[in-house]
Amino acid sequence: MAQWQATFWLVPDIPERRDPTLAWLGERLPPGWREEARSVLPETRSWSPEELVWGRLDGHALEAWTRNGGVVSMIARVDLRDAAVERVLPHIGQFARFLRARFHTEQGLEVPATTFDLACAIERAPAFRYVSEPQSFLRRLRLAGASPV
Repeated sequence: MAQWQATFWLVPDIPERRDPTLAWLGERLPPGWREEARSVLPETRSWSPEELVWGRLDGHALEAWTRNGGVVSMIARVDLRDAAVERVLPHIGQFARFLRARFHTEQGLEVPATTFDLACAIERAPAFRYVSEPQSFLRRLRLAGASPV
């Protein structure tokens, strides 16, 4: 993940909370889910045989991590440097709804799969602060004793 990307795990929209990194373990994905991902972003090659990628890892991306042929986790990354980011958000939301999923933020918040809720979550993401005011963001990290990497 890059500092300019807001990262969201896609998790099944079920009552029980799960570890987002294993949320799809044992779940059946709807038929045609790969084609639906391809309608959001073009499929690209991954560095790992266990990862399926649509989009660019340094830009907007959908990622599905697999184990033994089954999906175990899914991630949506939103590139906040893109001035036209609002064009991709509805498609990412539609993909989540197709999966019957919701979003899980880096901060642990559960976010419904709507464009409005996704946009609100982006405004609270560290990547939004980084893109809006990079010097202030990095200064806050230094003051807190954290490394930006």
